[in-house]
Amino acid sequence: MMQTLSHFSESPWQANIWNIQIPTSGKNAKISFPSIHGLDADILRATALAFLVQCASAEAAQRVVREGAYFLSYLSKAGIPIENIRTSVVNQYINHLRDLDIGVSQKNSRIRSACSLYETCVENLAYEWYTDAVDFSYRFSEPAGKRRAPDKSVMDALDKAFFDLSYEEIPTVIRLTYFLLRLIPNRISEVLAISLECLSYPELGLFSVSIPTAKETPLHIPRYTQYVFSMDGKTESIFYRLLREQQDTVRSWAGLDATDVDYLLFDAARGRALTANDFNTFLDKFIHEHHIFDENGDFPVVTSHDFRHVCIGERLRSGVYSPEQTMKEANHSNVDVTLSYGYQSKHDEAKHLGSISSVVLKSDFMVADQENTAPRQRVNPVKYDRLQNNTAYIRIIPGCGLCSDSKCIPQYEKCAFCDGFTPDKLYMEYFTEAREIIQKRILKFMKSNSSPEAIAFEKKQLEIINAYITKMTDAQKRNDTTIDFRYDDTEALSYGTA
Repeated sequence: MMQTLSHFSESPWQANIWNIQIPTSGKNAKISFPSIHGLDADILRATALAFLVQCASAEAAQRVVREGAYFLSYLSKAGIPIENIRTSVVNQYINHLRDLDIGVSQKNSRIRSACSLYETCVENLAYEWYTDAVDFSYRFSEPAGKRRAPDKSVMDALDKAFFDLSYEEIPTVIRLTYFLLRLIPNRISEVLAISLECLSYPELGLFSVSIPTAKETPLHIPRYTQYVFSMDGKTESIFYRLLREQQDTVRSWAGLDATDVDYLLFDAARGRALTANDFNTFLDKFIHEHHIFDENGDFPVVTSHDFRHVCIGERLRSGVYSPEQTMKEANHSNVDVTLSYGYQSKHDEAKHLGSISSVVLKSDFMVADQENTAPRQRVNPVKYDRLQNNTAYIRIIPGCGLCSDSKCIPQYEKCAFCDGFTPDKLYMEYFTEAREIIQKRILKFMKSNSSPEAIAFEKKQLEIINAYITKMTDAQKRNDTTIDFRYDDTEALSYGTA
């Protein structure tokens, strides 16, 4: 292990601080160890080294050291050597974490780190006898919220306040959390687990933020999703400013040996990482103090989970993101779960997803017209049967069309260029509107002398949208079988083309 460490650092094995250089990136970093001695100290260092070797990340190694040291301290107080732990001890530790006033993301990080320490023991034969497997699989989760978004009037009022930096009563850490929840569809537990070093700059004029997901690598490290933003956008530029300001604040506390300083959303006022309860409590107080009411004239109950529904619903209605793409970003198990997030507010269940949900291919699906009781936009079963008979394999890409390539993983960026994709012309207007929006954005960027990279990014999005429009238009000119989900009783008796 000392020889392996020499590839990353000249620091001695037992040093309290390892000065690290990551060979793949050339970055310099430090890994600090607590005052732990004996076998526990070696286990902690061996685990950190494993993270360095397999992840090339000093940041991940530092977090497993800090959260793992907490587990070792717990065992020490209980008089239990780590090599003697059993599942019953882990369950006691979970109950201990349950009572702590820390966020779900941090509780799960401590369980993952404890598991990594245990696996280090097993892999390095720290046990003198074979034992039954120890179960570290438990994960805390946020309480499930109602699958509704707040009324639009409520979100408009909140957006107006939180996007306006003149509201000095809103702490930076709370405002930044609001921006993160509004701009990305991740869960609150994932947002609160964002690392301090989450910000990167892939190209001039753009910045990206890495968000951990609930999925884990074999080393119990969360997998990451990267979101790219333009620095030239009004909202995005404020977002970038808040990110940098929050990073500077947390780094100023790092020198004081405060805990949780490797989390971006470290709350200096509380001296710990922010929790979902902290955010929700502030939001409720803000709503009452500023007299924000819902459409019924009542004070709305808005929670962090509601923002996930807002963000996903906006993506589904935008016409730019397909439900399949949104499903991946939201880390849902299937697209049906994603579509269930499409309520625009708590008072419009009857308008669930609008025409987006009309792509669900069920013969008994219909959306009732408020002015006319006759069904509309209903799937034509005969037409769909014809499409099914054209190939032995076919599946739905909601919001886009049908895929007949069994070996393909549908992706919004690629489907329009694939011969196995059949577009749904019902969504022509969505793509047309999206094209106009992006064209205006490119023109705005060009007039304001934005970076070439930012303009190139928008042009790439425009290229994808144009490909969808072209495929739909060309298919109609050829009198081809583009899908039309609008119901026509006369066509139900024949196989007419779309």
